[in-house]
Amino acid sequence: MFEPCEILRDRAQISEASSLLKGMGVSGNPICECKDWDMAHVLPRLSHGNLLDMGCQGSPLLGNAETIGIVGEKIGIDLVPLPQRHGTTLVQGDMTKTNFPSEHFDYITCLSVVEHGVNIKDFSKECSRLLRPGGKLFLTFDYWNPKIHTNMTLFGAPWNIFCKEDAEFVIHETESNGMAMVVPMNWTQGNPVIRPGYHSPGSVSYSFGILEMEKRK
Repeated sequence: MFEPCEILRDRAQISEASSLLKGMGVSGNPICECKDWDMAHVLPRLSHGNLLDMGCQGSPLLGNAETIGIVGEKIGIDLVPLPQRHGTTLVQGDMTKTNFPSEHFDYITCLSVVEHGVNIKDFSKECSRLLRPGGKLFLTFDYWNPKIHTNMTLFGAPWNIFCKEDAEFVIHETESNGMAMVVPMNWTQGNPVIRPGYHSPGSVSYSFGILEMEKRK
């Protein structure tokens, strides 16, 4: 199993992730195989309980949770309307201001979404409100240090590739709202795995990061 809080260091980790998912009998990402890295971190760490996937468009996470037999509500929210899928409920709405009841979810996932114009302060407050004590937040993001500045817009919002300072701000905000890292972050950085010709939407080279947070009891 991968580390809970780390940076994607090399291409071999993506191959390892894809193999892990295949061994679990679930789908990898049909569009970007590199996103198997996110899924391989999160899926083995889920157990029975209510699950919310924030920014769920294009993600097979909810379907995979259904496939491996996780018992509980499986809800996705995104700004755009999405067709319903068996075993899941998909809602159109703002993930920083939802209508879901407080302390309703055991798990919240948000995979490669927050770098696309999400207000981190509002996001952190809403995740804390929605999670039960002891619940987990899994958060992934585009990452490279030192900072890469782009002028690109993706999904209708500015694309902000996080640097260490950006990620530390996320950690600070989530901790300020009653959550804690499950382990210290491993900031070890290898090669910029995502690059022109391999899933980069532009001319930049970067990697991914993941945080696993737990709401304090």
